[in-house]
Amino acid sequence: MIRLGLSKEGSFGVYKKLGLGKIAPDGLIELIAGKPYYDLNKFIDCFSFIGLPIKPFDYEKVKNNPSLANDFHPQLDYGKYGIKLLLFILKFVLLLPYFMYKMTLLAYTIYKLIKHCHITFYKQVLPAYFDYIEETNSRELHNFSEKELVDQIERIMQNWACVTLKDHIYSEICLEPVCKLLSILVGNQKTSILLSGIDGNKVTESNLQLWKLAVQACPRVIDVILNHPPEQIAAKLQGSENGRNYLEIFQQFLLKYGHRTSDEFELSTPRWLEEPARVFELIQHFLLSKKSNPLEHFEKQKRTRIELEEEQLKEYSAGIYKLIPMERKVYTFALKYSQIYSALRETTKFYHLMEYAQLRRYLVELGKRLSQRENSGVEEKDDIFYLLFKEIRSIVRNRLSDVRISQVISKRKRDYKTNLSIQLPPVIFYDSLDKLEAPVDIIVSDALTGTPVSGGRVKGKVRIISNPSEFGKFREGEILVASRTDVGWTPLFFTATALVMDTGNVLSHGAVIAREYGLPAVVNVKDACKILKNGQEVVVDGEEGKVYTS
Repeated sequence: MIRLGLSKEGSFGVYKKLGLGKIAPDGLIELIAGKPYYDLNKFIDCFSFIGLPIKPFDYEKVKNNPSLANDFHPQLDYGKYGIKLLLFILKFVLLLPYFMYKMTLLAYTIYKLIKHCHITFYKQVLPAYFDYIEETNSRELHNFSEKELVDQIERIMQNWACVTLKDHIYSEICLEPVCKLLSILVGNQKTSILLSGIDGNKVTESNLQLWKLAVQACPRVIDVILNHPPEQIAAKLQGSENGRNYLEIFQQFLLKYGHRTSDEFELSTPRWLEEPARVFELIQHFLLSKKSNPLEHFEKQKRTRIELEEEQLKEYSAGIYKLIPMERKVYTFALKYSQIYSALRETTKFYHLMEYAQLRRYLVELGKRLSQRENSGVEEKDDIFYLLFKEIRSIVRNRLSDVRISQVISKRKRDYKTNLSIQLPPVIFYDSLDKLEAPVDIIVSDALTGTPVSGGRVKGKVRIISNPSEFGKFREGEILVASRTDVGWTPLFFTATALVMDTGNVLSHGAVIAREYGLPAVVNVKDACKILKNGQEVVVDGEEGKVYTS
C-alpha cells in the first residue's frame, strides 16, 4: 500500500501533477531486511524541475556522517568539470521564455495551493471522507462472500494509497516552503516556539482527551484501574454503578479515537477499539504520574507562542520595516501557513488512519474465514498479514495449494523474526549492503550531536524504549530515547522530561509533538539507542542540539 501511495500512480503522483519533477513508476520505497527505506536517488527526481541537474547531497560527506542524509537538501550536480551545469545553462538560455513561464507557473501553483489547500480539505474533502468511512464501517461483513471481501479490501487499499494519502502529501508540500521561509526569517529556535501550542492538531487533541479520560475517574474507579491487569478492568468496572458510568465515557472516547494504536502503520497491530486494554494501560500510566496538568502545559505553550508572535510583529513594524513593509508581509504569511500546515500535517494522519482501521477490519474478517476453511493453508486469522494481496485473492479463488500457502506463511514468519533481530542503520549505502550485519564501530563521546527541534535544557535519567511493548517500563520524569516514534507513542510525552531520537528532523512527528508539549528534544542523534544506557544521567539541550553524557 505504501509503495503504491509513494509512486507515480499513487498519491505521490501529485508532485508530477504540480510540475515539480519526475516520479518513479515503481515508487520511492525499497525493502531492506523487511524494513522500508526511501531511495534518495529516486526521491531526488521529484525535485528535478525543468531538468535542473541536482543531487541529494555530497556523497562523501554523508558517508562520513550518515545522519546528514536525514536533513535532506537538494544540491546542484555540476558533473565532471561542471559539464552538467554548463549544458543546463546553455539549454536554459536558449529556452529562457519557456523556462521563465514554467517557473512562474510553478510558483503561482504552489502559492495557490498554500492559500487554499486547508480550506478545501476541511470544507470539501473531510465531509465526503466521513461519509465514505461511515458507509464502509456500516457494512455487515458476515453478509459478504469471501470473494466480495477481497474486492472490498482491494477497493479500500486503492482508495487509501491513491486518494486519501494525497491530503497528507499536499500538507507536506505546503508546509515545507513556508516553514523553511519562517526559519530563514526568525531562526530555528524561534520557529520551534512559533509552531508550538497550536490548536487544530487532532493527534494532540486525542492525547489530551486520553488524559482527561484518566482524570475523570472517581476514587473507586481509580482503585479498580490501578489494582487489576488491563485485560480485566472493563469486566471489573461492570460490577458497580460508578464503573458502568465510567465505561460509558470510555466507550465515547473509543468511538472518536479508537482507530488509533501504537505502531499505527503496522496493519497487524490491533486498534484501541479492538483491544481497549491498551487504553486502560495508558490510563494506568497517567494515574501513576504526578506530573502537572498537560492541558495547563499546552495553554502555557500557547501563551508563550502568542507573546513571541506579538514581539516579532512589533519588531517588523518598526524602523526600516515600517518604511519597507514587504518583509513583515512575508513573515505574517510564513507564520500563518506554517502554523496551519504544521497542525494539518498531523491531522491528516489522524484521519487517514480511520481508513487504515477499516482495512484491518475487513482483513481480520477474511482471515477468520480462511482459518476456519479446510485446506486453505491459513491456520490462524492473523496469518493473513503474512501474505501479499495477490496471494490472498488466489487463495479465495482456490488457485494456490494449501501446502504452498502454508510453506509461504511459515517462511515469512521465520523471515519476520530474523528481520526483527537485525539492527539496521537509519541510512544505508548501496556499496555497503553486503556489510549490514557486520559489527559497526560505535563512537562514544561526552556530547552527542543531533538536530535541535524543541528548545530547553533538562537533566535526567535515560529510558530507552525500543517498541510499544516496553511502554510499561517508562517512568515519569525520565528522558525518552527511541530510534523513532509515531503518533501512538505520544501519550508517553506527557510524563517524559525530554526526547532523544536516532532519526528525524524538525518536521518529524516526534519533533512536532515535543514542541506541542514543550519537551526539549534532539533528533537525528546517531546511535543514541546504542550509546546511551538505561538509568544513565544525561543533559539534553534542545537549543544546541546536544546530549551531554558527562
